[in-house]
Amino acid sequence: MLGRFYPDEYLDSIHHIDYDALLEKGVKTLIFDIDNTIEPYDIKMPSKESRALLLRLIAMGFSVLLVSNNYRKRVERFNSELKLPAIYRAHKPFKRNVEKIMREAGATTETTVFIGDQVFTDVWCARRMGMYSILVKPIVARDEISVRWKRRIERAIIKKYLAMRAKN
Repeated sequence: MLGRFYPDEYLDSIHHIDYDALLEKGVKTLIFDIDNTIEPYDIKMPSKESRALLLRLIAMGFSVLLVSNNYRKRVERFNSELKLPAIYRAHKPFKRNVEKIMREAGATTETTVFIGDQVFTDVWCARRMGMYSILVKPIVARDEISVRWKRRIERAIIKKYLAMRAKN
């Protein structure tokens, strides 16, 4: 039952992902959550480091999509320089809006990886869609009020996931 919340990989940050290996596996599209995955939720614009990573991924041949549950103003401001395909108010873990942006980008679940920092939105959405998921640790401990209560439960799920992974 908890398996629906387990990611395929669990890493420290988006900067620790082996993108070359993903490319070799045939991955063509990377879906990124924004808040606490790429930058803390209260940072308005991507850092130079994050911007450089995203642009490098595009140069490598990936299609990069931004999918956020946050509001339009937040997502548009964050994406104003990058100009990546993006969707706000995605209502993750529901699939509808993620499917929409993937369809517009010509992406398939078989060749897409979903990268985020939350079990109940990002990982669960990817699982529901049959997509590979990478969970990264939140960049900062502070969160929006709506996320704080979920983190406690997420920690318990991640602890069980890590224990299960250690056995295998």
